[in-house]
Amino acid sequence: MTKRKIKIGILGHGDVNVYFSNGLHQNSWLLAKLLSKSPLLDVTYYSQKEQLKADNIYGIKVKAYGDGVAAEDVLFCTSYYPGESDLSALKKNNTKIVITHYGNHLYYHLEDFVNYDSKTRRRAGFWPRKYKRECQADLVLYSPHFHDQRQYFAFSEDLPIEKVQECPYIWSPQFLIKSIMGSDKKMNEFCFSKDRTGNKTVVMMESNLSFTKTNFIPILITENLYNENPKAFNQAWAFGMSKIRTKEEAKNLRARLNKLKIVNERKISFEGRYKLPFILTKGNVLLSHQVLNSLNYIYLEFAYFRLPFVHNSNMLGDAGYYYEKSNVLDGTSQLNKALNHEELSAMEIKAYNESCKELLWEHSIENEKNLLGYLRLINLII
Repeated sequence: MTKRKIKIGILGHGDVNVYFSNGLHQNSWLLAKLLSKSPLLDVTYYSQKEQLKADNIYGIKVKAYGDGVAAEDVLFCTSYYPGESDLSALKKNNTKIVITHYGNHLYYHLEDFVNYDSKTRRRAGFWPRKYKRECQADLVLYSPHFHDQRQYFAFSEDLPIEKVQECPYIWSPQFLIKSIMGSDKKMNEFCFSKDRTGNKTVVMMESNLSFTKTNFIPILITENLYNENPKAFNQAWAFGMSKIRTKEEAKNLRARLNKLKIVNERKISFEGRYKLPFILTKGNVLLSHQVLNSLNYIYLEFAYFRLPFVHNSNMLGDAGYYYEKSNVLDGTSQLNKALNHEELSAMEIKAYNESCKELLWEHSIENEKNLLGYLRLINLII
């Protein structure tokens, strides 16, 4: 007798347009795509009814969340969580509930704690399922860069520590490719090439929605390099900055930024949020900074095009141009090297490209190690 496939439900988003601005929904789709590769699993991707805009997203079929979810053996709560009554009913039906923390929950909660009076700080519940046994998860997963939050998750989800496990961080160029297909350029036009104007232009792309990912340190690094050598770069573009540029509440911050030479001499432009294809028409050297958020799809996107990227993540191996923590002086040196990436020898360029290739394979959904990692986790609760 053939063994029945394990039925897996994944809660995603039904509108593909939001995938390009929210990595969480890409996480959900990538998980569905990865698990669909296993002959042991029968995967269904669910969207909330009001978000369902298509029945298929790049080869993954999408169903409206409803009664059918009760037939799943395992339900991954990724893009959204069911209501408490739904979770309780699913548990009584013996559906195993997996909560995935792909986002930086603890640090959102820390910001909520000190900015409780801010109208903009209402994004995350505090201890969402603590003391709610009826909707307790069977397993909680977290991305590798949130390993320091493991005990916090165990407490806040009211689970023993062995039910809180690290999961593989996965990626595919699928959304990057689709984004470029929607532009007026070809893929090879984005790949690194010598003698392009963009090789001497800096782009900063942090979200500036949390202290974990901001353009603050990159702006200071750029200012420091400009003081050392005004001809080191042509221009800098800081994206995700429209609120800081326009809001009345940011006027004191603008006053401080206006003291910088790169601002006064118009060597930096503060812009809104755009898709990567547009950003790469402005510059090809990424300058980034994070605090306790060491994995980010933007690193993988620049690695995909073999472009120089300056970062402070200790989880990327030899890829990119690395500086530690918030070391502005070291970051300045690395930015200067990245701006001169085209002057590397052929052998050095090859080594850089190989490090990018290794980074991409480590997190690829085509890498069987990542599928086996998730299968091992599913087996913990089946």
